[in-house]
Amino acid sequence: NEGLQSSASSGTFLVDDGPYYFCVLEILLGRLSKSLYNQALKKISKFVRTNILPGAIAEVGLLCCACVHSNPEEAVSQLVEPILVSVISSLKGTPSTGFGGGGTFDASASTKVRSSISPALEAAIDYQLKILSVGITYGGPALLRYKDQLKEVIFLAFDSPSWKVLFLPAHLICFSK
Repeated sequence: NEGLQSSASSGTFLVDDGPYYFCVLEILLGRLSKSLYNQALKKISKFVRTNILPGAIAEVGLLCCACVHSNPEEAVSQLVEPILVSVISSLKGTPSTGFGGGGTFDASASTKVRSSISPALEAAIDYQLKILSVGITYGGPALLRYKDQLKEVIFLAFDSPSWKVLFLPAHLICFSK
């Protein structure tokens, strides 16, 4: 799972020493009864939706990944879908550059709108996309019903006036096919 860690650029001591953090999460979540797993998943989902921790992208991403690995159907609907909805909502409110294929590219327009995305929104979208890119690793067939939303996130991110956001869809592209 070291490859999963590399797609999230930040981490704390929990992931610095290797893949033990993910393995522990995987074991813990895998041993829970269905009702306890669902309780944990609801709390984890609420935590992921309501907190932005740029210094712990790797940990939160691997937490989501472990949840999805333990029960893809439940975790994708509880974790992945709300993140997709949030990112789509946030990106639809930003100006378009034309990179995503939704319009005509205008280089002069893209330089004008680049400053129109707030640093806070940029950080939130960056964080959510990085978590999403790690979290969907074991989604498999459970992700199929979200294929259109994944594609929309990719197109909207490529259309983003933020360079930080613009280059993140590459992490999601291989999972949306």
